[in-house]
Amino acid sequence: MHRTPYRTLYAALFLALTLLGPTLPGTLHAMQEGAMLHDPKANFEGYRTFAFAQDPEEELASGSEQGGSPFVERQIQREIRYELARRGYDQAGLGEADFLIAINVGARTTTWYSVQQTVYRDPYETYFTQWGAVRGIELRTFQDGTISIDMIDGQSNKLVWHGWATEPIAPSKTTEEIIKGIVKKVLDNFPPGSKSS
Repeated sequence: MHRTPYRTLYAALFLALTLLGPTLPGTLHAMQEGAMLHDPKANFEGYRTFAFAQDPEEELASGSEQGGSPFVERQIQREIRYELARRGYDQAGLGEADFLIAINVGARTTTWYSVQQTVYRDPYETYFTQWGAVRGIELRTFQDGTISIDMIDGQSNKLVWHGWATEPIAPSKTTEEIIKGIVKKVLDNFPPGSKSS
């Protein structure tokens, strides 16, 4: 089976859409929950079936884990399948689907530094007071996970929808809970014009 190298194309596309999104002749829909860009000429009402452009099983067998773990990708695909089924879409074969889905995953770590100073008084004689200061540095590290989902028209092979969302990766949450939350945020904006609940 011949497969188009989607990862390189969509990594570049994601970067271009993120940087140039507001200047493109599409629609930028930025919200706190997630954001998306779409082709206003695309007929989203005609889309009923989907297929995944990436195959985690194939990636695992070949040892190529471009863009993330095949296990995480499989979980993301499961959540997308569930969310799209709720909206009335069915999964089809790769050559038969109305639109293809490509997934990109990323994480970013941010560290905040806080310098703390404590001033204290140390009386060393009855009539004199000595002042001093103690400094300490406090580090706080936060991690955010981002998932972007691209929808490609099955006939023209053109990108028609691009959605993404970011969520803090809390140690108290499981990977499954984090993925479920991010995928729901992204797909709440699909299809364009409908806010799913």
